[in-house]
Amino acid sequence: MPISGFTEWATSEKLIHSSPLEQLSDRCIAIEAQDFVSKILTDDAIKEPVSAAIGGIPYTLESSITRRIDLYRTAGIKPLFIFDGLLSNGQQVKVENKVRSAPRIEEAWDLYNTNNIDRAISTFGTLTTVDLDKICRHVQLLFHRHEIPFLVAPYDSRAQMAEMENTLFVDAILGPSELLFYPCSRVILSIEFEKKTFTWTSRGECIDRLASGTQGLFVETLLLAGSDLLPTLPQLEIDPLHLPKIKAAAELLKRSGMNGNMICLQSQHDFVMQQMNYLDNFRKALMSIQHHVVVSEDGKIGPWMREIAPNDVHAFIGQRLPDEVYYYLSRGLIGTRTLLWRTSGQILEAPPLDGGVSKSYQDLVGTGLLPVRTQSLSLLSQYLHRFYQHMDVSLKTWTSSDVKMLGVQDVGGDQKQILTNWHVKQDNISVIKQVSHIKCHRVCIFLLTIN
Repeated sequence: MPISGFTEWATSEKLIHSSPLEQLSDRCIAIEAQDFVSKILTDDAIKEPVSAAIGGIPYTLESSITRRIDLYRTAGIKPLFIFDGLLSNGQQVKVENKVRSAPRIEEAWDLYNTNNIDRAISTFGTLTTVDLDKICRHVQLLFHRHEIPFLVAPYDSRAQMAEMENTLFVDAILGPSELLFYPCSRVILSIEFEKKTFTWTSRGECIDRLASGTQGLFVETLLLAGSDLLPTLPQLEIDPLHLPKIKAAAELLKRSGMNGNMICLQSQHDFVMQQMNYLDNFRKALMSIQHHVVVSEDGKIGPWMREIAPNDVHAFIGQRLPDEVYYYLSRGLIGTRTLLWRTSGQILEAPPLDGGVSKSYQDLVGTGLLPVRTQSLSLLSQYLHRFYQHMDVSLKTWTSSDVKMLGVQDVGGDQKQILTNWHVKQDNISVIKQVSHIKCHRVCIFLLTIN
């Protein structure tokens, strides 16, 4: 999700420029993977109108991705895709989006059950409830299969891309306007292969025009406007002038003479602000931008500008994980789901494809899965920082505001003993090697499932 109102505002201010595509020839471009996949899924050429009802991976996804990659290569562009890692900021936004979609899903199912098939399909087609995180795991497998280079960032892909541009690891970065949160020079917003042009914007120009050259004010304006990192400030939803959200946020900050934190403090007792936990989420999002954690050019993982980073980075990023975990994550060998539960200390359950009306499903995620999830988190915690071994995980579902706690210390016994039966013997590997047609990635998946 781009920054709310950015395109409208930047277009009116003539800050979106167009250049010939040939300027990117023989250049390495870092591409924000989630944005790349999202645009493919919403392309009318492959969009499946009932995907919100049946879920799963679109049948034409692989062919669409390979066609798009071919376009980059034909233009002489060397793409490097960057995926999100353990990004906890914005998870609540995703849940709220699915909750808002639930009534429309129920309406579509009602139409289907009353034989209004055409209207049902049309209604399903207007919904965007695709679980992008799960599809991106599948896309990583496709990239491995087609030998397309990619990297999973330790945390925020956009922060990692900005770091790559600053260190000249890549020649340019392509993705959503949210890249402007981080210190970069220019952002490519889109590429029009048919027109052989690309559009881009300069972060410096945007700061000068929106925040009078003040970088801190610029970042706070973008946050309050609304994005994947933080919902729009509720006050901005009531705007009689109907300004673009980004412009309305800038005017609010200038008019009040306060910074973003003071504005949130002023409205902290508002019911909507409290319900969204907006003040705390704003502070965490702002600090995670100012002290984002990335992989540096020498391969070390740590906060940007380590010399000025505070001592409590773990409060908004999470405790540091072993380097092996970050490496497995970067290559797509492991996913982020359970790790994110552990590092963020929370599990947020969004409604499923039917809108979450099924009582049996509510019971499943509310109580039925608690034992296995608690055991998984307990086992994982024993191999991480001791901080995690004493930190419980909260569970919040879309059905209630109540929070349940998963006590990782409540699981009795030595959980490490469970792993004694997980060893893969040399005989298993030898048998698999004899089957020459099995690809390497399939061997890995097989080894993970045979026991």
